[in-house]
Amino acid sequence: METLFELGEDLAVGAVESKNEYCEHLPDNVLKNIFKYLPYQDICRCHLACKHIHKYLNEHIAEFSRPNLSDLMYLIQAFITS
Repeated sequence: METLFELGEDLAVGAVESKNEYCEHLPDNVLKNIFKYLPYQDICRCHLACKHIHKYLNEHIAEFSRPNLSDLMYLIQAFITS
């Protein structure tokens, strides 16, 4: 099973644990360059997926363990591509 955006499990766990440490320092021009190539419909899907994922993670962060992370990434990928 491929993980979402080809993130390794360690990187994904670290991202959750660091509470967006890397995203906070990401320059706006980087995000603009990423999203300017996406169709509007894909941007809406990304926003919706991120919103639901953020809510879910905040509510269930204590329940996360490494074996469950790959399942979560698979569900996220399925949600985004649907």
